[in-house]
Amino acid sequence: SACADADSDPEKAGSSGCSAGTNCLDASGASDGGGNVYGDKHSGVLTWSDGGATVFDSDSGLLWQRDLSTQTFTWDEAATYCEDLVLAGHDDWKAPHRGELESIVLNLTTAPSIDTTAFPDTPSKPFWTRTLWGPNSALEAFGVDFKDGGTGHALKIEHHHVRCVRLPTLRN
Repeated sequence: SACADADSDPEKAGSSGCSAGTNCLDASGASDGGGNVYGDKHSGVLTWSDGGATVFDSDSGLLWQRDLSTQTFTWDEAATYCEDLVLAGHDDWKAPHRGELESIVLNLTTAPSIDTTAFPDTPSKPFWTRTLWGPNSALEAFGVDFKDGGTGHALKIEHHHVRCVRLPTLRN
């Protein structure tokens, strides 16, 4: 695969949004009729409570950090920030994979390209993913720019925002 995944978990290898033989530099997301741009998935109904700290995606089962830190981070710092985050009674947060973060891009609007009701105060800036950029994975990783919803790669030493996510959990 042209993309390497930061945690090298073989079960998550397909979540990077890149397929075998694809040059990830040139990979672009597909679009559904609703304007959501995504790698291999897109968001479902997003729910939160007034003043809620999290946003739940009904399709993926992902739970997202709603309000962001005003701080920006290097790639390593972003991963540590998410791993150390305790929010809404949960301590198992992580930096999102490329496909996970692409799933909440909303391309009907720009600046920022996200549902601003679900995710208020999201800056029109790049956000880190945990997905490494294959051709230079030692130094670069993918990010999603919420100015226009585009995906690109940056040096890991650059400072960008991060929105943490929790993996799906089984609900009774």
